[in-house]
Amino acid sequence: MLLRLDLEHAEGGAGVGTREALLLSRKASSSRAPDWLMWLLSVAGVAALFFWERDFLRHERTTGRLDGRSNEDVDSQWLRKNLLPIRPEHVAVLWDEEIGEAEVATILSRLGVEKKLKVEDLGLDLGYFGDHHLFRMTRLVPLENFSGVERTLIDGLLFEGRESVTTSDLREHYSNSGFNPVFEIQDQLSLDVERLPGMGQETLASVSFMRTFGLISASVLMAIGGMVSTRVLPHQFMGGIFFCLMATSFSAVVSVQWIRPMLGDAQMIRFGTGFLAILPLLVAILPWWGWELDSPRSEWFVSSVALFGIACGSSVYNLAKSRNVLSRMKKRYQLMQAREFFERELQKDFPALRDDWAPYLVALDLSTEMEAWSKGHSTGRFSSSGSGNSGASPDSGAWTGGGGAFGGAGATASWSTVASTVSASSASASSGGGGSSGGGGGGGW
Repeated sequence: MLLRLDLEHAEGGAGVGTREALLLSRKASSSRAPDWLMWLLSVAGVAALFFWERDFLRHERTTGRLDGRSNEDVDSQWLRKNLLPIRPEHVAVLWDEEIGEAEVATILSRLGVEKKLKVEDLGLDLGYFGDHHLFRMTRLVPLENFSGVERTLIDGLLFEGRESVTTSDLREHYSNSGFNPVFEIQDQLSLDVERLPGMGQETLASVSFMRTFGLISASVLMAIGGMVSTRVLPHQFMGGIFFCLMATSFSAVVSVQWIRPMLGDAQMIRFGTGFLAILPLLVAILPWWGWELDSPRSEWFVSSVALFGIACGSSVYNLAKSRNVLSRMKKRYQLMQAREFFERELQKDFPALRDDWAPYLVALDLSTEMEAWSKGHSTGRFSSSGSGNSGASPDSGAWTGGGGAFGGAGATASWSTVASTVSASSASASSGGGGSSGGGGGGGW
């Protein structure tokens, strides 16, 4: 662009023509998006939100997620029909929709019930890296009696075929190589659950028309804006893309970790997902009302960022969708009913529970509640031989808080503590101690 101005000298000050030229130059090199375009992009964003909402609700209804639970009463007969036929670690995966330390704790507690493994709480270990529980694990049956994921776990924890190890032994043995029990069992355990009748998951198509259209259109408009503009990438454009990606990343993590596993509250599922999906839209569209870009053709860049935000919002809705088929979703609602039953019973002095059900309580994330009940109702520490100050024998099946059947750990520390201590002890300094596997069947963004 060529500017022709007549310049004249002004006494006692800067040239008037120079100042006017500078102002005109700045105005020519910057502009704000026209109002009609901003209204068009805003309406497009609202329309996209309604479309996503409709598609999301349609999908969730097909999975049974919004149907809620049945009104059946839970008792021992109901548990034997709907819960106990499934292995506790499979229940843990179905409930958590991921594989982590909870599944390790569940397997260890089941092995304790089956008298295959004895876990003893030896108290606090005043080590160099701080105080932590010290546990001893003792194998009570030959290795041939273990199979599947339990064999994988035992081979790693009771390394070199040992019959007994402590968490200090694990820390010393794996100080260099590391052993993460979650990583070792997650693939096999996930496959075992998928093979259960009716417990599969669907893989959502990662290709969405609106998401694909938004990304392609945003790229095309950005390219056109670069060709017609004196500045290829205005700094506001780069800021808009960056903050849109930040908002999308936050919404994506919350959608996968919080919204997708949620059950029972249809309104929270619906409005929570809508709020998370609208965040990228707000970041992508709202700032351009009245914001000038340092580019003479701002409409191209504004449209590009807005369409990018629409594509990101579509991804958030896709990530929040349940991957469960109808039968698996119904089973998860049954697990919710079982968990509520166990939780109510643990508030009683004489709960209608059995020690051999304890691994299911661990699987349903009630390990801490079990520990609290044991501390409030037990006067001594149990041993695997059944000694202790409880009125019921551990072998009788009556509820003793889990300690009688589990060789002492249940009465003094939760099984989640056992699993976290084992994971931390067997992890090298470089490998870390935690890990989990997402329960969703793919789909991506």
